[in-house]
Amino acid sequence: MKTAEERQIDLELEQQEIGVKRYRDELQKAVEGGRETTLLPQRMLLVAAIPKISNALKEMFVKHEVNDGKRRPRAIESLKTINPDITAFITTSEVINSLSMGRNHLETEMGIARGINDYITMQEFKKQSPGLYAYAIDKVNHSSNQKYKRNSLRHYAHFSGVDSNTSKKDSVLMGVYLLELFIKETGLVTKEIIMSQGKKKTFLKASPDIVEWLEEKHNQNEVLQPWLLPMVVPPYQWTNGSDGGYRTMTMPFIKGLSAKECNSIHEEHDFSTVYKAVNAVQDTAWKVNSDVLDVLNYYWSEKIETDILPGSMDEDLLPLPCLQEEVDEYKHNHPNEWARWKQHNALVYTANRRNKSKFITVKRKIWMANKFRDEEAIYFPHNVDFRGRVYPLVPMMNPQSDDLGKALLEFAYGEEVGDDGEHWFKVHLANTYGIDKESIDDRLKWTDEHKVQIQLVASDPLQYRGFWEKADSPWQFLAACFEYNRYLESGLGSKFVSVLPVGLDGTCSGIQHFSAMLRDEVGGRAVNLVPQDKPADVYQQVADKVEEKLRASDDPLASTWIGKVTRKLVKRQVMTLPYGATLFGMRDQLKEELKAQADKGNKIIDVLDPKDEWKLINFLTDIIWVSIKETLVASVEIMDWLKSIAKLCSENDKHLEWDTPAGFHVKQFYKKYESKKIDTNFNSIRITRRLNISLDILNKKKQGTGFSPNMVHSMDAAHMMNTVNRLVNMGVNDFSMVHDSFAVHIGHVSTLANELRETFVEQYKDGFIELFHKQLEKYSGLELPKPPKLGNLDLSQVI
Repeated sequence: MKTAEERQIDLELEQQEIGVKRYRDELQKAVEGGRETTLLPQRMLLVAAIPKISNALKEMFVKHEVNDGKRRPRAIESLKTINPDITAFITTSEVINSLSMGRNHLETEMGIARGINDYITMQEFKKQSPGLYAYAIDKVNHSSNQKYKRNSLRHYAHFSGVDSNTSKKDSVLMGVYLLELFIKETGLVTKEIIMSQGKKKTFLKASPDIVEWLEEKHNQNEVLQPWLLPMVVPPYQWTNGSDGGYRTMTMPFIKGLSAKECNSIHEEHDFSTVYKAVNAVQDTAWKVNSDVLDVLNYYWSEKIETDILPGSMDEDLLPLPCLQEEVDEYKHNHPNEWARWKQHNALVYTANRRNKSKFITVKRKIWMANKFRDEEAIYFPHNVDFRGRVYPLVPMMNPQSDDLGKALLEFAYGEEVGDDGEHWFKVHLANTYGIDKESIDDRLKWTDEHKVQIQLVASDPLQYRGFWEKADSPWQFLAACFEYNRYLESGLGSKFVSVLPVGLDGTCSGIQHFSAMLRDEVGGRAVNLVPQDKPADVYQQVADKVEEKLRASDDPLASTWIGKVTRKLVKRQVMTLPYGATLFGMRDQLKEELKAQADKGNKIIDVLDPKDEWKLINFLTDIIWVSIKETLVASVEIMDWLKSIAKLCSENDKHLEWDTPAGFHVKQFYKKYESKKIDTNFNSIRITRRLNISLDILNKKKQGTGFSPNMVHSMDAAHMMNTVNRLVNMGVNDFSMVHDSFAVHIGHVSTLANELRETFVEQYKDGFIELFHKQLEKYSGLELPKPPKLGNLDLSQVI
């Protein structure tokens, strides 16, 4: 029988094999579908080849503009009307696809010509019949078959009266000219004559260097795309920038950096506190929650209709509201109906794509949970991003997953619930059901009132699904029902051994950090930094302010919104304020929330014209924005201060660096890249060229917009690390940490509740903002704007 270490090596080989198979399947499908240029190595070839072809075309156009009496090539005349970048993209794509499919030079030339003609046709189709064009794009985008998409679009274009005006002779000349240009300018391919059945046939042949390069890149991609799985032994401890995690794979400690770069930072800064916290989190032993998995397996296998799992079927798009030959006339006579039809189909198409993605994600969770359900213990290796935020390397099912992913996991080894166990069981049940805005006493009361229903759910979750499926976090609530029922039936009281993770969440965490930094009394009270019997609800406070302004407004648009603004409608805007949300972004958030509410049957506003809807959204967003700024004055003030620092540093070509209270060194350096957008006939493919001259150029805009969210994220990461380390010193060993949501064994929740407050107060003790300001000046070498004045919030109240 194999040891756990031997089994772990086997698992890592298996995850490599899964990754290789996935990549090879993707490669095969791409080749068969004529989509090989969508694969990473081929896209790298595109990036290298396109500028050479494009520049050669531009030079050729300039050369033939000169009236020297010489006859111009007919191909040049045909190509002058097209953006050279697009011509280069189509040519290069066709050559690469031809190489993979063994086409001869004539087939390649015709393919290039066909691609150019398709582009010309589609542009004319889009110009003459934009409505039908949009409808056609919607229809064909449901297929991944490029041939079907191309033929369908041609059919729609022909139906609308648009056909290519290029003669067959001119098409052939274009193809010949562009293939010769590709061969001459890139040197990537040659023509090779092969004798077949006594006849000479000319094929394209990739240069030996390109063949070797493609093979090497494909092999690299096979290795770089492993399907990362949980471990059956504790991960290697992090002691430097590259030595933690899996047994056979080297992962960087900081995402996005090489092992060499990570180790360089490690040598310059003391990361011992950081490593201790990350090691403690990834040393936590987990087990698959078989009770929850059994329910999930049944729902999935029996295709139970439910709102808590994605469906496998797509919603149908509405057909054209008129005959195809009357599209333009219908658009003119019925603009509102046409706009509503377009908007509906766009939303359905987006929803179908999201549903398909969710469906695949759930399938993968089910596969992983069943694969590991019999393991005594599994582990999730972690690393960090450049701000110090801790993330598991395993996707889909992990302690930071969604409601279902979290519910599928429980601590592998239980601990006694202790004297406060019943208290925290009840609070946790109420929290996961959605009764988390009430006082603690009301939450305890809610659980007591629903104790019988909770036990019935645990005894037969299928029969009593009408209760638990309505919870805010239905799967985690179900897991809590199972565990609480076992606790009640055991009769052991404080001696009951539980494996359920029970957590405490921050209230609008970003605002909490900003309020503590600036000692903001108003903001601090709004986000529960001071003791209150009932939790403050900053979202409701903003909603109430909005309602007051609506009732006081003389604008006729206000009447549409009066009585309809809920905390749910403003929550995202308030929550994302510290993370750089803009007024424009908040408009989109409001529109998305209105759509989400409408999908649930709650149509908050009902207007015929989309333009009128957008006016209403703009109007309300402006009021929400003002209400947020009035409620969270200090948070807005510190964000403006951070923006002014980022602007000054960028103007002096200085990036931003600082050290967090946990000892993590943050370096914010967003690089500027040159990119070109190439529009093909069927979709938009973005080709990004990274020029050597741009590697060390600051993206000044991103430096400014990123500073506030990155600073806040680095601070909540530090708070989490310091809390973990303090608990480790007190003998706590198991953690489920999600940035601003900390969970431990139920017997340690009271300790957690105390220690996370202690560490928070220590983090923002006297002098924090001044120290942060000095760090920024030290690393930038600049004299920076002074921080805002502090308020009078007594941080000791947090305790």
